[in-house]
Amino acid sequence: MLQSASSSQEAEFRKRDRSSVLVVDDDLDAREMFALVLELAGYTVRTANDGEHALVVAEAFAPDVIFLDIEIPKGNGYITCQNLRKSPALRNARIYAVSGVTGAAHERRCAEAGFDGQVSKPADPACFDRLIGRTAADFSVNPTS
Repeated sequence: MLQSASSSQEAEFRKRDRSSVLVVDDDLDAREMFALVLELAGYTVRTANDGEHALVVAEAFAPDVIFLDIEIPKGNGYITCQNLRKSPALRNARIYAVSGVTGAAHERRCAEAGFDGQVSKPADPACFDRLIGRTAADFSVNPTS
């Protein structure tokens, strides 16, 4: 027997159906697994394997959310984030650093680069869903404003 979804479930599905995500990681297995998990959750996903490729894909795709590995070739994640922030097409995108790097210096560099937040590797896939669902109002500091 099929049950109809509640209005809040339907609203969540519509919001998720429209969310687009760019995953940037030079590790092919990590990138493909991450993309698959997000696609199965209902998101439209594109991927890139380095900083230069991320800029090209992001400009064409204009994602709502970007998960950006810090240790990528052709421009590390910090530099790539700064370059992404310069694009008018990406002014409302939320960008999250994804890295095994931790500590105060990393946090400072992420803030200076313009990241909206950080995710430590290995990450629980559920945390990505929570981050994608956030809106600009959920952040006390918005580096794009």
